[in-house]
Amino acid sequence: MGNLCGAQSPSQETSEQRQQNSFIEKQLEAERKALKNIVKLLILGPGESGKSTVLKQFRLIYGTGFSEEDRASFRALIIVNIVQCAKTLVAQMERLQIPYGFEPKAHAEAVLAALATGQIAGLSVGAASVGLGVGAGVRVSAGGGAAPGSDSALHSKAAAARESDFSAAANSARRGTGNSHSHSATNLARRGTGTAAGSSTNLGRRGTQLGSSSSYLQDSSLPRPSHSSIQKKMDPLAMIAQKLYREEGGDKKVGEIAKFVKIIEDSKIGFGYLGEEEIAPEVVEAIQNVWKDPGVQYCFKRANEYQLIDTCPYYLNDLDRFFTPGYVPIDQDILNSRLMTLTISETKFNVDSTLGKLDYRVYDVGGQRSERKKWAAYFEDVTAILFVVAISAYDQVCFEDAETNRLTEALNVFASICNHPMFKKTALVLFLNKTDLLKQKLEQGSLISSHFSDYTLPNDFDNACEYFENKFMELNKYPDKPVYTYFTWATDRTQTERILETMNSVIIELRLKDINLM
Repeated sequence: MGNLCGAQSPSQETSEQRQQNSFIEKQLEAERKALKNIVKLLILGPGESGKSTVLKQFRLIYGTGFSEEDRASFRALIIVNIVQCAKTLVAQMERLQIPYGFEPKAHAEAVLAALATGQIAGLSVGAASVGLGVGAGVRVSAGGGAAPGSDSALHSKAAAARESDFSAAANSARRGTGNSHSHSATNLARRGTGTAAGSSTNLGRRGTQLGSSSSYLQDSSLPRPSHSSIQKKMDPLAMIAQKLYREEGGDKKVGEIAKFVKIIEDSKIGFGYLGEEEIAPEVVEAIQNVWKDPGVQYCFKRANEYQLIDTCPYYLNDLDRFFTPGYVPIDQDILNSRLMTLTISETKFNVDSTLGKLDYRVYDVGGQRSERKKWAAYFEDVTAILFVVAISAYDQVCFEDAETNRLTEALNVFASICNHPMFKKTALVLFLNKTDLLKQKLEQGSLISSHFSDYTLPNDFDNACEYFENKFMELNKYPDKPVYTYFTWATDRTQTERILETMNSVIIELRLKDINLM
């Protein structure tokens, strides 16, 4: 009887179950709706490509921006970036054997004569074969038509010799210029590029006349430049610098510059600096004086031969502002700061769309080889992959081994991601980044064909963009896999905002397809 009295009726049990089932179904439906509006975006790419800068732009455009605490941390990082740039330049002056006070244009006659006669370590070539002449009316097409003897013309001439065998330079000169046949979508993106702030340098602002003579190029005791793909052989200007460096006593420096260099070398400011102490005025003065030395400016022109952050001139050309008491970084200062990513960061923000508010979850992971093993843990349920590449790095080597070309590394990593079985149907957004630096390098005479032997187009911006885009597109082995390409300048707020809006439209379209509304 007790059991019978305590038992629930079938109708009562059924009613409670219905209520419980209804509650569970509502929860599941709410979760399904939430998942439909979640966009998981994975930012991948090799080191130094600009991934973290893109993420900063996401925060500025769609997120909450940067707090006062964030800006205090970035102030410390910016100071570290400045000091490390100065230390790197001082170290490379010794490694490349460039004397302080070295005036490139003081040696224009020797360089032109050497290129005209081919008397560089016995190599026999004439002016015509490298597209360079001697005398009035000489113009350098790669350098934008600069007059002979000017800094830009001289550097372009020397770059043509340094960055290629003379036969490659000759082929480039014979090809001349041509019309671009790029499609309209990429042309639109390219027109958004320009000259980076603080990128120009003024050689010859100070220093002593060191004399010029073609005999400097004949000294067999000079160490031959490296035969690596980056530090090219047979640069007459580099050989003159080496000769003078050794004649002046090598690393023995005298006068005020010796004092300034020692102050920089002795500075303890590094990546442990948290901004708790002010930088001594003598350190700032030392950096200012070393940076404006013409020999250091020439060393900076050869920055593709070593590891230097690409925003170095942005900071060193405006030192007084960064060391003003009470300085607080503006957004552009933060975008130009550099710190190697060694952790996984997740950034969340909402974007209004036709589907309602999209909940973005963006994951930024380190691009160095040692960090790539962490990528796999974030591969599941990815809405789209944003792959960032610095196309300006075609003449640089990787941080990890100082041998592998950075763009070759990027192509290899892109191929492995694009063709990964897990991403067969995952949309891929490709940012070909740092177009501002690409344009600058090409205008200074850097030859793409010196680093990519299959490059046969004129050495100009539009053709370079088309070539690099095709190099990546031809790696996609899945015909139905969408790859959306954008040419970007990630430190430029206006251009990046326009591109991110376009990218968001693509992602919304993909979400609509996923939920069968198209």
